[in-house]
Amino acid sequence: MGKSVSVDTVRRALKNAGLVSFVKPKKPLINERNRMRRLQWARQHIDWTVNDWMNVIWSDETKVNRFGSDGKSYAWKVPGKPLKKHQVRETVKHGGGCIMVWSCISWYGPGYIVDVGKCMTKDIYLEVLQDDLMKSLAWYMVLYNG
Repeated sequence: MGKSVSVDTVRRALKNAGLVSFVKPKKPLINERNRMRRLQWARQHIDWTVNDWMNVIWSDETKVNRFGSDGKSYAWKVPGKPLKKHQVRETVKHGGGCIMVWSCISWYGPGYIVDVGKCMTKDIYLEVLQDDLMKSLAWYMVLYNG
């Protein structure tokens, strides 16, 4: 074709065609093997009762930032008007710090929250399970078994 087209022209054409831009949602990559394992697990537990689920503890770890999210942040404003304070994302150099925390939850409530440092390693995870999970289990026993 030999013609060059500006980025704005392409955006305008896409917009005129009824398309809108958005930030792609994230989802974990699940390979076929893990997909099959999850399906098998779900089928094995399909007939579980509430009493069965009362004996399950779920756990996870997450990063907590001192100053807001790592993700994108959006705001709406009136064109031509100056930005208001709530429309600006304040930042600090080097991110301001973060911690990695672990906790669990069961039928009986949340467990203890544990600061595991910067990243969860195999050894730290085993230590958390041996110490902090057991503390949460002991707490549940005190609360619900007198």
